[in-house]
Amino acid sequence: MAEFYKGEEVLFKNCITNEWEDGIFAGETENGMYHVNTGSKIEECFPSDVMKK
Repeated sequence: MAEFYKGEEVLFKNCITNEWEDGIFAGETENGMYHVNTGSKIEECFPSDVMKK
């Protein structure tokens, strides 16, 4: 179970720039990945690449 709730503001590591960016937690996939809404799209992130803001 994810440690975040849907709609919570989080930081996620952008896999292209390797920088932390703001996002909104959007849920967890069946395989344990996290979905983060970046404002322009939904990113699928490893749980280790998402943290509380």
